[in-house]
Order: sequence, then structure tokens, then C-alpha cells
Amino acid sequence: MSRRVEFSPDAQEVSLEVEGYTSDNVADAFAEVGASASPGFNFGRSGNLSSNTWLRRPGNVPSNRAGVTINILNPAVVNVAVANRNVETFDVEIYEHDGNEVNLTLLGTVNVINATSQTFNVNFPATNGRQLAVRLGSTSSGNVRDLGVDLTLIGNNS
Repeated sequence: MSRRVEFSPDAQEVSLEVEGYTSDNVADAFAEVGASASPGFNFGRSGNLSSNTWLRRPGNVPSNRAGVTINILNPAVVNVAVANRNVETFDVEIYEHDGNEVNLTLLGTVNVINATSQTFNVNFPATNGRQLAVRLGSTSSGNVRDLGVDLTLIGNNS
């Protein structure tokens, strides 16, 4: 006859050590990591693109007019993934705004150097309730084509 013993430790009693975080138990780690803004926000634009071109969100909506609303507390953009058809050097600018280009605020810029794709780990604090927008900044030779940008945010629900 076997016996089953159930053990349910309190999350604060389970120790944890993860590089890059200060939490030393599971409960505090959940609070520190927060809730992901699942799985991310996508922006893109087809064709040959020139400097200062605003990317569009799904549905072909210009992100500087009607961006993607941030619905988490204490948000920060933590990852920017960029893909382009051609090898090129260019900047991608991440903005937040209140809608219809009102109060456009640059959160940060990533620099793609001589590549078709690149992923960046960043820390661009953002504001709950504002909208995200993405723009192609400068381009070295004007050879950016079919640009896609994916953003991942973290934050928390309370």
C-alpha cells in the first residue's frame, strides 16, 4: 500500500536565484517580473521606405494616428525585433502618444547595422494608457524594404 503525501509550500518559502533579478523567492520574483504584454505588438510597412516613414499596425492603420494602447501598469519595452528585406543600416524609433499624433514622445531608438534582421534587448519605460507607434528613422542608403518591427513589453497588473 502506497501513501501519497501532498506538500504545498508558500511561494515566499521557495528560494530562487536568477541572474539579473534581485528576488530571492518565488513570490517576489512574480512581482518583479510582472505580467508580459503577451506576446508582443507588431508594426510593419510594405514596399521601399524612406527615412521618417511611420509603420502601420495590423489592419494597415498608421501607428502615429492610432497606435496600440498600452494596457498594463508600469510598462517598459524590453525587446525590439526588426526584420527588413534588404541588408541595410537604419534606425527604428519607438514612440508613445495620446492618439492622432498628440504628444508624440520618443521612448528610444535601436540601430540596425548592415543586416536584414536584428533583435535588441532594451529598457524603454512607457506610460499606461498611451499608444505605441514605430517609425523608420534614418537609413544609410534608402534600401529599407518591407520592414517589420515587433515589440515586447513587461509590466504588472496591479
